Amino acid sequence: MELMTEYHGSVKIRFGDVDNAGIVYFPRILDYCHRVFEDFFQDLAGISYDRLINTRRVGFPTVHISADFKRKMKYGDELDIRLSVTRTGNSSADFRYRIFSKASGEELADVKLTVAAVDMDAFKAVRVPEDLRAAFAKVPGGA
Repeated sequence: MELMTEYHGSVKIRFGDVDNAGIVYFPRILDYCHRVFEDFFQDLAGISYDRLINTRRVGFPTVHISADFKRKMKYGDELDIRLSVTRTGNSSADFRYRIFSKASGEELADVKLTVAAVDMDAFKAVRVPEDLRAAFAKVPGGA
């Protein structure tokens, strides 16, 4: 198993992502994290997130979020979003997204999410499938 401490994704902030104050509208940051989450499944679990949901019928809805915003993010910035899995339980997992400026290297935000593994038909908790558990174990970043 290839082991790394974090999975890296990148996002460029677009004009429509900023609010009247000229900074990223905070819900967009959660969208950026989810984009990296989807890419993670494709790249490290070997399955696209839409296939996971629509074919395998397993989903990972978010059940808890906490976020610390450290520096402003503005139009045109390029972000390095570093995903790690800090805990994998029976039917849930904790994901951490550390967001950095590609230009300066400064940490801009630290977002933590707990997701639950669910059967998409019954929308009830299920055990995290073993192949996905193995993918989560590839990025055991620190809490």
